[in-house]
Amino acid sequence: MEKDFFEIFLEMVEDDVRYYKDEFWEIIKLAPPMFKLFVNLLRDPDVPAKSKPIINATIAYFVAPLDVIPEELYGSVGYLDDLMLCAWSLKRLEDEVGYGVLRKNWDGDRELGTVVDEVYETSREKLWEVEKDILEYVGLSE
Repeated sequence: MEKDFFEIFLEMVEDDVRYYKDEFWEIIKLAPPMFKLFVNLLRDPDVPAKSKPIINATIAYFVAPLDVIPEELYGSVGYLDDLMLCAWSLKRLEDEVGYGVLRKNWDGDRELGTVVDEVYETSREKLWEVEKDILEYVGLSE
């Protein structure tokens, strides 16, 4: 069976972060399971259509070649802004779809709520000055 775009992209993200051991390693290594979570949510029939725009925007940001902190220029640390958007989006999606739906679609090793809080705190601490730019980039600014 042929791999779809999402599976191919996930493998690329896994390869990108596999050998990254620098600052933010504990956060950056979460890029693959976070991407997979959003793909799972996109495909989950329990996720209502009204929640799909935020999911699509988050996936689109992951695959955009020139986002606010592009991986092409900054290497694996460039996933920090993608992860910040993931955490921001998951906090909103929890209100819309419920934590149970999010947890059901999570394949990570650690508890999702803890991961989201850690990613959000760490990424916002480092990226607070570009958070608005990230949200505007995908049309999710408040």
